[in-house]
Amino acid sequence: MDQKTSRLQHRLIRGCAAAFAALAVSVAQAGGGPFGIDHEIGHDESGIWSRNVQVGLEYGVVATELGGAHWQSDVLAGWALSAAVGYLSTTW
Repeated sequence: MDQKTSRLQHRLIRGCAAAFAALAVSVAQAGGGPFGIDHEIGHDESGIWSRNVQVGLEYGVVATELGGAHWQSDVLAGWALSAAVGYLSTTW
């Protein structure tokens, strides 16, 4: 097989791959998709998505960091927790 035939085969393969990719992209649709896995769900603020649960989790994280920083103040983990508390104090 000479070099000219080899180049022709590579171009043909690339052309087929490009055509397949274009076809695959044209089939994809937001909101439905080819497999039906991309769909919108209704707004839900119950269970773990409730604002009260989110705020409780936030306060729990802060309390855990404060308690851990106080409890392990003489070891490296305490330094890391103290740094986390310092970061929280600047962003909260």
